[in-house]
Amino acid sequence: MHNLFHFPEQSKKSLSTLSYDNLGEAIYIEDLKHAQKSLSDLINGSQKAKLLQRGYVSIVSGPYGVGKTVSAWAIINELRKEIPEIFFIERSLLPFGNTSEAISAFLNNFAYRLWQEGVVDIREDIAQFIFEVTQDAVPLKLEASIGPIRVGKDLVPGARSDDVYEVVSGKFSGIKKCPAIIILLDDVDRLRTSEIIETMRLVEKLRLLPRTVVLLPVYKDILTNAFQNELHVPGDTAPTFLRKLSDYEISLRADYGGLKKIFLSKFEGKYGSIDGISIPELCWYSLVHNIVIREAIAKIDGAPDKGVINHAFEFSNSPYLSHLQKAFMLQNHYQAGFSKEEHPMPAHYFESGQDYFSPLGKQYSYIADRTNDSGMYTQLGELRNIDNVAKLITLDSNIVDALRSNYKTEFKKDVEDKSSRPALVAFFIPKLQISENEPLLTNNYRARDVEDMALRILGDRRFDKKSSDALLFYRIASERFDEYR
Repeated sequence: MHNLFHFPEQSKKSLSTLSYDNLGEAIYIEDLKHAQKSLSDLINGSQKAKLLQRGYVSIVSGPYGVGKTVSAWAIINELRKEIPEIFFIERSLLPFGNTSEAISAFLNNFAYRLWQEGVVDIREDIAQFIFEVTQDAVPLKLEASIGPIRVGKDLVPGARSDDVYEVVSGKFSGIKKCPAIIILLDDVDRLRTSEIIETMRLVEKLRLLPRTVVLLPVYKDILTNAFQNELHVPGDTAPTFLRKLSDYEISLRADYGGLKKIFLSKFEGKYGSIDGISIPELCWYSLVHNIVIREAIAKIDGAPDKGVINHAFEFSNSPYLSHLQKAFMLQNHYQAGFSKEEHPMPAHYFESGQDYFSPLGKQYSYIADRTNDSGMYTQLGELRNIDNVAKLITLDSNIVDALRSNYKTEFKKDVEDKSSRPALVAFFIPKLQISENEPLLTNNYRARDVEDMALRILGDRRFDKKSSDALLFYRIASERFDEYR
């Protein structure tokens, strides 16, 4: 019995020992190494004079679940191996009361740690710092149309913001014990929009301090939405506004091969195969088939122009759907002829009292011709139906040859019984196997998602690794996906 309760979060202890090797074969590892090299040069190389003038903010961006936090930790851990004198502090700002309290607690701890480790003493200066950053401060305002944020305010009676920054900046410039102070602020994108703004005020303050490097693992879209909603920044300038607050961005993206590897890793032990496809891979392809079609429909439903359905079958949107459409087109226009490498996919049809074999694409004529939006939409949805993936494809060479030049040929039940396979394994999965990437999967689902869905499939009471019924695994994958989504 597989455990359905899944706790993917790593402990702080395991995060502190992460290296690039722990990230598997993620395609963005080279980007992380490049970021580490750039930071090393900034801290202890040819660019270190710049860090002595002011701080530096680096964003590790990507959707939820793509590995932003572990990537940020891996960069920091590798950097500290190279430069062990670095001072490092991390904090999640998910508030225990409110964000102001969380920020206050962090800055007090920050000042204490700096003093405790003999780096610098700013304990007497931190109160003004806290007062300006938290919600007691005057709200952020824009200078001109897109920023930057104005954060310096005379908030303490008789005290000037410039004074405290001259003092603190002078102290940071004079630090001898360590070449840089690295701050990792996590979970910013899990805060409310008003709290995100308050946190970014903190980031802007820290960025003014020499020797300071701030790493932010964030879903960038969440931050830009916060700027739009809280600061009324126009949608087209919100990304520019965020760039004003950062110096470097590492953009993480999901990798089809990586997601597949993570999914298959959950299938421990030995599994058989069905029609040459291992059971774990059969589950994977069944899942991807459902994901691609469901996400394509969701994209169409969310578009103001329903004519976008034609784009659903473009290669750039989905290589898989593009392969299906081209195959259906060829199967519906048999007069063009089939090459030896192409297959008409003979399927059983009954029409006007007559049984006959005809290409599978016959029932997907709207997708084949791409001329009727409503018909295409309906047939796209039908691709997920169990009856359609279960439709038998006859592999008998005589029937196949007959359909290379004719749209239909005589149906023979005994031939179908002897040499047929479900369309799932005879047609659909082979089209998925030649699709090395599926944006509708990688743009919407992350490592945690496919890991969770693998566990749900394995935890289904009907799952039997000894079964030879391919459609059983398809049904489980389809139902568990619908449940997850």
